[in-house]
Amino acid sequence: MKNMTLPLLIVIALLLAILAPQYGFAETTLEKANSELEQAIEKQQQAAKNLEAAQSKIKKIQQEKQKTKNDIYALEDDIDSLENQITSLDQEVLALDEEVGTLEMQINELNEQIELTNTELISLENKSTQAEEDLHTSKENLQAAIERIKSRDSLIRERLRYMYTNGSVSYLEVLVQSTSFKDFIDRFEILTTLIDHDQDLLQANKDDYDQVALQIVEVEQQLAELVSLYDQQIAIKDKQTLTMDEQIAAKERQLEAKEKQERAKHTQIAAKSKLVALKQTKNNHIAVLNKEEQVLAEYTEEQEREMIAAAALIAASKKSVAYYNGDKLRYPLEDTYRISSNFGHRTNPITGKKGTMHNGMDFAAPAGTSILAAESGRVITAGWVNGYGNTVILDHGNGLWTLYAHARKGGIQVENGQIVSRGDKISEVGTTGNSTGNHLHFEVRLNEKAVDPRDYLDL
Repeated sequence: MKNMTLPLLIVIALLLAILAPQYGFAETTLEKANSELEQAIEKQQQAAKNLEAAQSKIKKIQQEKQKTKNDIYALEDDIDSLENQITSLDQEVLALDEEVGTLEMQINELNEQIELTNTELISLENKSTQAEEDLHTSKENLQAAIERIKSRDSLIRERLRYMYTNGSVSYLEVLVQSTSFKDFIDRFEILTTLIDHDQDLLQANKDDYDQVALQIVEVEQQLAELVSLYDQQIAIKDKQTLTMDEQIAAKERQLEAKEKQERAKHTQIAAKSKLVALKQTKNNHIAVLNKEEQVLAEYTEEQEREMIAAAALIAASKKSVAYYNGDKLRYPLEDTYRISSNFGHRTNPITGKKGTMHNGMDFAAPAGTSILAAESGRVITAGWVNGYGNTVILDHGNGLWTLYAHARKGGIQVENGQIVSRGDKISEVGTTGNSTGNHLHFEVRLNEKAVDPRDYLDL
């Protein structure tokens, strides 16, 4: 209400100047009025300077706030990136844990295979040793049989050689030549013994020949078995070597996986530490932003009070005409648009403060859309209002005002004091002042107090 002081004092001074000579007011009274007028002018000038300083500070706060918001956005991007990195590292560590576990199982299985092949190898070596011993025994038996046959063959050959040298004498001739019965009997017994001996020799030779044949077959079988055992030993040793190579490769992969796992865990720990620091930094920024927003909100509320006070002063200086008769106000745009925010408490889109009062209704219309007078009336504000941007306020009489804010630069189409009719174009939609996008902020005020536009508009 400070802005009302100057006009009132000016009027008082003019009245004193006109009436003093007629009614005999003292010169001192006029001087006092002039002095008060000068003081009022000084106060108004100081108020103007204070307002300019406040506007500058608000602008600076808004710039700092935007910078802080940008910093927070950048931090949030970093936080998102780190959280994604940590998630990826968590998955990588889990995969490496599974890989290490799998490799340990493979190594254990390979160890079991190596132990099994060692057992098989020992068994084969024992079998090979026994087979060699059996083969050696069989060779000795074969050699003994051969020696016996050779010995008998020697005796038989000696007898044949004797018979060939002395002529062939039949056993009958030997008996006939006996000199007595006793000699006959003796000769017969000798011949019988000789014949039996020869038969025994022949039978023994036959048996030894059969044994030799069997021994040869047995030796060949034992030799084949021994060769097979040696081949099995070689195959098992090759398998064991391959298994050991696989075991070494598995251990190397396991070691590499554990090293990679350790690096991933260190990276994960570092990322989590950095994430904590970033979140703390973000919280600090938000705290600073909240403080700035609180200051900004206080300035915004102060600006609104000043704007209403100035509009009331202007309205009071004009002759009031009752244009408004209680009917519904017309829609303030040339076409119907989405209502993006209603009258009432909400989270301020600029300051982020929850529960702040939104004194009007927002229509999300494109830039340049014509804004129309909701009712006939007098223009009491047509220009920049801090926070509201380019603003038009109409006085419709009977204490009813309508306010149209955030018009684009150069979009105001009316002047202070101008009379407009219902539906006249008064400005164009924009996003000046504290605005997050192109829209019309529309208010209805009754006796300077904001009321819900829905109660007045024909929606």
